[in-house]
Amino acid sequence: MKPGRWSPGQNNVKTVLRSIVTASFIATAVLLFTIGVLAPALPAVVGPPLIEEERVFVESKALALHLLNADGAVRIRTHDQDEMRFAARVRVYARQRSAAKEVRAYAATLFDVSRADGTLRVTTEPLPRPDVVELRVDYEVWVPTATDVEIENANGNVWVEDGCRAVTVLGHNADVEIQGPSGPVSVQSANGRVRVTGARQGATLATVNGNIYAHMLGGALDAATANGIILTRVLTDAVGDCTLKSQNGGITLVLHGKPAGVVSAATETGMIRAGVPVDASAGVAGRKTLKGVIGEGGRKLTVETLNGNIWITRNTE
Repeated sequence: MKPGRWSPGQNNVKTVLRSIVTASFIATAVLLFTIGVLAPALPAVVGPPLIEEERVFVESKALALHLLNADGAVRIRTHDQDEMRFAARVRVYARQRSAAKEVRAYAATLFDVSRADGTLRVTTEPLPRPDVVELRVDYEVWVPTATDVEIENANGNVWVEDGCRAVTVLGHNADVEIQGPSGPVSVQSANGRVRVTGARQGATLATVNGNIYAHMLGGALDAATANGIILTRVLTDAVGDCTLKSQNGGITLVLHGKPAGVVSAATETGMIRAGVPVDASAGVAGRKTLKGVIGEGGRKLTVETLNGNIWITRNTE
């Protein structure tokens, strides 16, 4: 073969090398996900729990609930009764069989309930957890409609159903879903996706490894993720400024009704597409930067990602 001439063998080599690089990338991503996301959420002890029971307790209503939990899922529901009802599924494990007595003694101290300034505070594990103990407490809680809810949950998913007012969730390894809050929303998680639907008074949403889905009825939105996509639907004219930022993920912004806003969008390695007319006569209209006015302007729409595409469109339904 003469120098400089292409041959089928060269193409085969490129294909093989590309396949090796792709396989290595996928393997590394799976390994990082397993170590960083799945492993911390798995129990350290394998086998049946030493204690497995459901504990139910009822408290009179309060303006707000503050629930602290380390390991386990939390589901908040609303009802029309003047009480707060807690159903806690408890599973306690002993790392050593000889420590059964110590484990049982610790299990008897799991819940602390207190009140201050209109807030009912429920703390799981008010005492430091002994090294010989591993446990999980899953909550199902019923609160009166329009109760403010604050949840701190390290390892476990959180669901807050329709009817609550202000909702605050602080998690670590936690997927978070909030439906129909009538007050402002604040969510922060390290490893987990965040979904908020029907937010009326704005939302601040942040995660590191996870996607963010926000369906807004009113208020301003601030959504940020490091490794994940962002999908936002602006459902009414009552929605204010929207700031959407991702490092490694695409962003989609859907404007309903008569689209309007002052848009500032930028991406480093992706592309920007707009499915709505954008007047960029006094701004910029490029593949990686878009600055202009949609419709009558008004709300500020800030959309930024490093490695991902940006899609700004309107609802066609």
